[in-house]
Amino acid sequence: MTETPQPAESRTGGSFTQGFELLPPPTEDRDPIRAGREKFSRMLRVWQERGGWAQNTPARLADALGWRFGPHNSQWSLATRNKLDPKPVFFHSLGWLNAQIARAPELSLEIRLKQRILAMEPIRHADTGQLWTSADFAACYLGELAPPAWALLVDGSDK
Repeated sequence: MTETPQPAESRTGGSFTQGFELLPPPTEDRDPIRAGREKFSRMLRVWQERGGWAQNTPARLADALGWRFGPHNSQWSLATRNKLDPKPVFFHSLGWLNAQIARAPELSLEIRLKQRILAMEPIRHADTGQLWTSADFAACYLGELAPPAWALLVDGSDK
C-alpha cells in the first residue's frame, strides 16, 4: 500500500508560522512606517528651511565634489513632501551629505555654494553629538529613531 504524502506542516507537527504572531497586511490607516515617514519628511523640510538652502543645494554640493549618488533634486523634493519611496542609496547619500556639511569649513567650493553649506548644520545625535549616518536616516524613515527635537517644533527653531 502506497503512503499518501502529507503536507509539510503535518509531517513536522506544526506549521512554519507556529510561534509567530501573524499580522494583517498594512492598510492605508495601518501602515507600520507611516508615522516615521511623515516625521522623516518633516525633518528634511525643516533642515532645509533652517539652513536657508534651496532644493538644489544638496545636488549642487554633490556635483561640486564629484559625488554622483545624490541626493538629486527630484529625490529631495519628493522626500520633503513624503512622496518618495527611497532606495538604500538615498539614505547613503543623506549620510554623505551630513558628513560634508560637518566638514564644510575645509571644503573647497565656489563662494556662494560654500556660504550656503556653511549656513547648514549637520544632524547629530542629541545624547552623544555623533553625526547621523546613513543607517540613522534609514532608521528615522522607518520610525525606529526619532528625529531631532528641532524637527518637531512648530517653526523648526530651537533658539
